[in-house]
Amino acid sequence: MSNYYIRLPVSGTQIAAGTPGQILYADSTGSPVFQDYEDISNYAFYSDDFLTPPADLTQGASGSGSACKISAAAGSASHPGAMRLSTGFTTTGYGNLYGSNVDNCIALGGGATYYETIINISALSNMTDTYNIVIGLTNPAYNNTLSITDGIYFTYTDSASSGDWVINCSASSSITSVDTGVAVTAAWTKLGFVLNAAGTSVQAYINGVAVGTPITTHIPTSSLLFQWFILKSAGTSSINLDIDAYKLQIVLATPR
Repeated sequence: MSNYYIRLPVSGTQIAAGTPGQILYADSTGSPVFQDYEDISNYAFYSDDFLTPPADLTQGASGSGSACKISAAAGSASHPGAMRLSTGFTTTGYGNLYGSNVDNCIALGGGATYYETIINISALSNMTDTYNIVIGLTNPAYNNTLSITDGIYFTYTDSASSGDWVINCSASSSITSVDTGVAVTAAWTKLGFVLNAAGTSVQAYINGVAVGTPITTHIPTSSLLFQWFILKSAGTSSINLDIDAYKLQIVLATPR
């Protein structure tokens, strides 16, 4: 059989064609590789569009008017299905959506890890209505505190980093934080990160664009769980954190 090659137009690099059924994608370093499509030997993959209430996530809320639920008002034709987390009207209200409260199941270190979620905030944090947001993978789940023991996650409040999104890595409560340089807006936003196959570098992405500098310290090795959390600390207005979808993919370094 003849060998066929693909020439990449930018670098001129040649790679051998894959086998039938494989797809071409960019790995965690940006290099092109062929991989079997949706082969469970090579991938661990999970996603949800919130078209129905999530059976695999725990919903929590506290405070008058607070909520964590599927909401028709949160979604739209271009964002079908959405969860709404509301702080409610009390000064310490929160909405929380997180993975299993029994075990942390997302083990890191087995290969390149890709995370992305699509979120929208109804209003920015300010001196009158102040709140904090945590989004990403954490350990454990938090309903009323911002102390993250282990995790790779985004944070936001108006008084930190000029109101920008911040990407954080935490291992045994030691944290490295990087300002992404991207201001939080009250609009639909894609937040994501890539942990390289070696488990030594985390790169943040916002709306598909790499932002901030890669984090190479305090990257967790413990198992984590999904986390979306909005916690108010001042004000009487209810603030919404809407979640349209999320996904997690691990390209296993050693096929199972």
